[in-house]
Amino acid sequence: MLKVQSFLLAVVMTVVSLFGSIQLKLDFTRKIPKGYKELTDVSYGESPQQVFDITFPEGIGSDLSLSVYIHGGAWWGGDKNTSYSILYGYFSDRKMLDDMICARVNYRLLTESDPGINCEAQLQDIDNALKKIVEVCKENGYNVTKAMLWGESAGGHLSTMYCYKYKKTSPVNIGLCYSICGPTDLTDNWYFTTCEIKGREMATLQKLLTSADITLDNYTGEAAIEARKSVSPLYYVTPDSVPTLYYSGGKDPLVQTSDGEKLAAALKKNGVDHYYMEFPNSPHCGRVKDDYGYCKLFDLHLESMLKKYVKR
Repeated sequence: MLKVQSFLLAVVMTVVSLFGSIQLKLDFTRKIPKGYKELTDVSYGESPQQVFDITFPEGIGSDLSLSVYIHGGAWWGGDKNTSYSILYGYFSDRKMLDDMICARVNYRLLTESDPGINCEAQLQDIDNALKKIVEVCKENGYNVTKAMLWGESAGGHLSTMYCYKYKKTSPVNIGLCYSICGPTDLTDNWYFTTCEIKGREMATLQKLLTSADITLDNYTGEAAIEARKSVSPLYYVTPDSVPTLYYSGGKDPLVQTSDGEKLAAALKKNGVDHYYMEFPNSPHCGRVKDDYGYCKLFDLHLESMLKKYVKR
């Protein structure tokens, strides 16, 4: 398999060298494809943050697959709307999603003023949003067949956490998880010592995520490690885990590439279908033209796994 991947990458990179510096052709101007119906800010809870947008492709049938996008923002920031301009940038051919119901979900953000909002509360938000999405789909004459849950950074983390932890109880049949630079192992002390968000800020962030007493003085202690492990997708991988795609940026100051490598190793050990790639020149959640060949090869696998696990 590795030889085949290396050959395909060599072919793509040769094409790039022949035609010069090629950039991904991304369409950020067309918000809603022609023929789509959109509902915005659909509420699924009492908080104003518990809302989602959803679009339906009309005229192609009633049994459709579902794409659910979870935004990033370090768990205490971000929004489905501010992420809109880059949403389709994670697909070199945005038509991959044009025949799917597409939802973009907001969730309650971490805040020191409300310690009751933690990682588990955010996962419950995703679960409740999915229940409401299924309900809204039925009201509009659609039946959800299978779903892909995906996101970038914190959204990638929450996507993998939900897919691995809630797969059996989810209101939708999740066929594929797609994480873009999402943290997978928050027990790694790199996050406290080297990450762009480090030190006291990281301690506060992980304290809010876990609702545990995590400080700069105790984060290496047994209790803190167990709490950090409880919000790390890596430790929820089983042979029954959802097939997963993951890419990392070689120049990412927020999530180290070893997070992707560790996740890929755990998925391989458990016999779970997956695909991992590092884009060596790309930043956090980014795709730069120098990594064009890597991006195209990754998207070949993305399209293949979408067809295999979600759209079939």
